[in-house]
Amino acid sequence: MSRSQKLLALALAVSVAINLFVAGAVVSRHFFGPPPHGDWASKKEAVEVLPEAERKRIEQIWESGRDTVRQDFRAMRAARQRYREILTAETFDPAAAQAVLDQLYAKRAEVRETMEQKIMAIATSLPADQRQAYFKAFFAGEARRDKEWAKHDRDDDDRPPPPPE
Repeated sequence: MSRSQKLLALALAVSVAINLFVAGAVVSRHFFGPPPHGDWASKKEAVEVLPEAERKRIEQIWESGRDTVRQDFRAMRAARQRYREILTAETFDPAAAQAVLDQLYAKRAEVRETMEQKIMAIATSLPADQRQAYFKAFFAGEARRDKEWAKHDRDDDDRPPPPPE
């Protein structure tokens, strides 16, 4: 096999591999929807529907306190790790597990409140048409996910009662 034939065979193999990868990504996206944290991509892109001056202002609102939010997420990861350690320890300490859960719940509530305050600051600062356009784009990923989940949602009221014991 000549050198040019080897290069051509290699190029063909690489091309087939790339095509299979892209086809797999497209098919999996179609059947399984966006990746778990795909919503944040649409949230960052939502600002694109606004005029340039508003974009910068909204981005500043999101960026304010970013270091604190990062620290909060690190604290939540550490709490989840500690919780896993407690659950998998040789001896289980229910009080320690509950204490870690309480810390985790408090931190989650704090982060959620911070995010909701930013959302309210944005909502109250935009004119109605821009507010509607921004939040429609902002929640597009969630709306898509909710619609997908609704397809699989069961109405438990329609299920027959369990058999008598």
